[in-house]
Amino acid sequence: MEVNDLKLKKESIIEITIINMGNAPLLIYDITTSCGCTIPEWDSHPVPKGEKKYIKIKVTPEVLGYFRKTINIFCNTEAVSYTHLTLPTIA
Repeated sequence: MEVNDLKLKKESIIEITIINMGNAPLLIYDITTSCGCTIPEWDSHPVPKGEKKYIKIKVTPEVLGYFRKTINIFCNTEAVSYTHLTLPTIA
């Protein structure tokens, strides 16, 4: 996912859609980010099979230029307990 047109020291909201493709309810235990300028927001309700959940990521660039932000989503999936997303961004 690439994000463009962020403004210096201005909050932007990026929305990520998670779809539960498994057979059991999807539980998100935690979401961590690589920087304090990237803040996730989500509700703790389980995602039923085939349903969606939206995660909001607030990004407030502290410097101009190209940078990467890492988001780790920890959940109850069988194969991997977390999903690693990188947001290349331009401010």
